[in-house]
Amino acid sequence: MPARDVQQHSSTPLKEHLPPLFSVIIPTYNRTKPLRRCLETLAQGYPDGRFEIIVVDDGSNPPVDPGEGGWPVQLVVLRQTNQGPSAARNSGARRARGTYLIFLDDDCQVLSGWFEAIERAVGAAAPRTMFGGKIVNSDENNLCSEVSEVFIRIILERHRPRPGGLYFFRSTNMIVPRDEFLRMGGFDERFRASEDREFCDRWQAGAGSFQYVPDAVAIHRSELTVRAFARQHFAYGRGAWHFHQARFSRKSSRIGFDMLKYYAQVIREVVRLRRGVVAVRIGLLALWQAMNVCGFVCALLDDVRGSRVRTRPI
Repeated sequence: MPARDVQQHSSTPLKEHLPPLFSVIIPTYNRTKPLRRCLETLAQGYPDGRFEIIVVDDGSNPPVDPGEGGWPVQLVVLRQTNQGPSAARNSGARRARGTYLIFLDDDCQVLSGWFEAIERAVGAAAPRTMFGGKIVNSDENNLCSEVSEVFIRIILERHRPRPGGLYFFRSTNMIVPRDEFLRMGGFDERFRASEDREFCDRWQAGAGSFQYVPDAVAIHRSELTVRAFARQHFAYGRGAWHFHQARFSRKSSRIGFDMLKYYAQVIREVVRLRRGVVAVRIGLLALWQAMNVCGFVCALLDDVRGSRVRTRPI
């Protein structure tokens, strides 16, 4: 994780002499209002000295600003040019002082007892354990968000390479030992999406274990429009190409994953949703697949063009 163009701003002095147990790292880009709601839920009575909050403003225009009254919690704001969520999370990790890093999205709101549930889990776990909290979609009235959550939930359910092991946790609500995260180089900054999937694959390849923490609940308030839904799944398609290329380059073992069963389950569950007419749901399925394929192919072509430039004679 090379050093980047980062500026630091602290809203409230932190207690430097007492390293906290947790460093909550929140990347953000042009979403001050959701960020404020997220921070308000983190001010829930957990002892101040046990955690710090690091917001990484990834080139917002205008920069994130607490406005009148300041932020509701103690935190440090890092500002950098726009480099994507992977680079933003890595910047936060380098600044963090906590024993554990907690990665949280700026459009999440955590429920009461979130910190306590995580503390119980890390206190009883074996070394080199990664933790994933529960993520709940908050807006069942938003069909795009609900359909998108179906895709993610099913792929999480089906990626189980060994008994009791989850294939990956989402960086929406992920907890990992800081020293191990830095030792492994953090998230791959080539990824604008699916960086959590790639990092967890490396984590597992290095004999790291996974533990689900169902009591550490984050409400994900992703209010997707059709356009945002398309952009999201285009990005996931690009991420899928980079993910498989990364696995190929390090000669990872084959993923045991039945694509036909996956698609059958996705179609079945989306059709069964109660929100919206069936034709619209089927349309979103088609859009999802089209954008995934487009993103995958675009990433492939970018790599091909890049390799041709690198091998061109001088």
